[in-house]
Amino acid sequence: MTRRVAAAGIAALLFIRAQAFIAITEILRNPTGNETQKPGGASHEFIEFCNFGALSFALDGLYLTDGSDSDSVVARQTPIAGHETCIYNSTSLPPGRCALILDRDYSSTAPAHNHPIDSGAILLTVTNATLGSGLTNSRGVVLYRGTGSRIDTIIAAAVDAGQELSLSAGAFTLSPSSQSHEGHSLIPARLLLAPPHYHHTQHKTSAGHFEHIHDGWIFETDLTESQDRSAAVCSVVALAAHVSTAGAASIYAGDSVNANTLLSPVQLQPQASPIRTSFRVPFDTTHYRICIETPAISFCRDINTSVFQVPAGIIRFSEIFPAKTEMAPEWIEVYNTGSIDVDLQDWRLADRRDTASIASTSLIVPANAYHLITRDAHLFLSAYPDLTAVTTELDDWITLNDYGDTLYLVDKFGAVQDSLSYESDWFEDWLNGGLERIDFALSGFNRKAWAQTDSATPGTDNALASWRNDATLEIGPIPFTPDGDGRDDLLRITLSYPSDAKVEVSILGFNGKELIRFDRITRRSIRWTGYIAKNVKAAPGPIFVIATFKQGSREWLIRKKGVVWW
Repeated sequence: MTRRVAAAGIAALLFIRAQAFIAITEILRNPTGNETQKPGGASHEFIEFCNFGALSFALDGLYLTDGSDSDSVVARQTPIAGHETCIYNSTSLPPGRCALILDRDYSSTAPAHNHPIDSGAILLTVTNATLGSGLTNSRGVVLYRGTGSRIDTIIAAAVDAGQELSLSAGAFTLSPSSQSHEGHSLIPARLLLAPPHYHHTQHKTSAGHFEHIHDGWIFETDLTESQDRSAAVCSVVALAAHVSTAGAASIYAGDSVNANTLLSPVQLQPQASPIRTSFRVPFDTTHYRICIETPAISFCRDINTSVFQVPAGIIRFSEIFPAKTEMAPEWIEVYNTGSIDVDLQDWRLADRRDTASIASTSLIVPANAYHLITRDAHLFLSAYPDLTAVTTELDDWITLNDYGDTLYLVDKFGAVQDSLSYESDWFEDWLNGGLERIDFALSGFNRKAWAQTDSATPGTDNALASWRNDATLEIGPIPFTPDGDGRDDLLRITLSYPSDAKVEVSILGFNGKELIRFDRITRRSIRWTGYIAKNVKAAPGPIFVIATFKQGSREWLIRKKGVVWW
């Protein structure tokens, strides 16, 4: 359904934003559960908006549209079990408060399935059966005043990064957006700087409050290149989210030695409209920071000029897991090989068919640090709960081919920073698992740069890289006693060998007869239980462990002597 927009409506939008500053701060459009069932999409979608201005905002005459259907927004009348401390029957939204538009069927589900909602949140609903036509991944939402078929004044709108809101002379349209992940809401990455960006939160939902308020202030920064291309220009926007309670603040910027190198402290007094300032940042390797201070807090952000000047090849592919499972999604690990932090804003992943944006806002990878990129951050972190490296979830994932693919890492200027290629026939007995980079000096297209692993190491040093150099064999303990007492029960066989070599390990008895063979070796360490078959123990006494290496036409072996004792 096309919506008409009058020119006077756009002018009124600017006035309302200056006086009340209403913003949509969270959307849940893909709840956990089936879209047609309760709980799920039939009952648990919601839209949150907050008043960051100085005046109360009247809630009468509000409508909501997703560009397809429009709903009248009304106060929720009766309390919902578990949310008795929320506000009902409210006709206005006070400064500094947030309202939640819930599906009309939200109260009909069991309390155990409901979202946690902050005490004091103002609860609203719609007159139709669903929010809009049922919130979908292909549309944003607009809050406005008017009628079900006419927009008089736009109050607030929310679309994803890369999505466009069109307010042309005659029509209102929303372009398609990216996929929402089940149970995860959208929140703004930035509201004050244009264009606004919404992204998926990795913390599920936070209904009833806006998480980017710091002691009453919203604080955003943006970095652009100066016209003479000799420095970066950092723009700073700050807003007192609730002017009657937010205290005075100051902004300063500088390096780690002298905080006032770039910008002497700028005093901020609470006011209804955003406060703006800017300063130049030289292109060098110094770590700069921009901070806002109040009597209660100091909140800082790093300023990184690598978004404009990136040393060639500093970010490299390090590990790749192309075979998704029920327990783990596909993922890619990159590594900052340099001595300076690098911003991946506007970088892309690409293959020979598609491309995907890694980050539309600042995303810093520190020097000598790893960064993980995946299609499902929640599943990824469930599979690797001890991970400390930062993880980015891509809205538009490039599906990896299990048995061979080519990938490119492209910076914001279109330069290919790194590339890789892999083929399953490079490796004997392809495990359909992960690959680790074992030599950053070699091109990612070089087969010798990669080794197959069935023991992934996301966010940490690659397990294989440090040992696939010279061929060695170590065994222990000697003797080993597999009697089940918890001490020395396993013989550990530790190997290293070149990545393009193949290895077989045999264990022989004292009489020279082979007891057991390991011929599919993709890991650093093998452990032997002392059994040569099911319920058949090796005879006690001396044993020989023999590793046979093959590299092209070259073949050699290493022998070690051990003892098994029952």
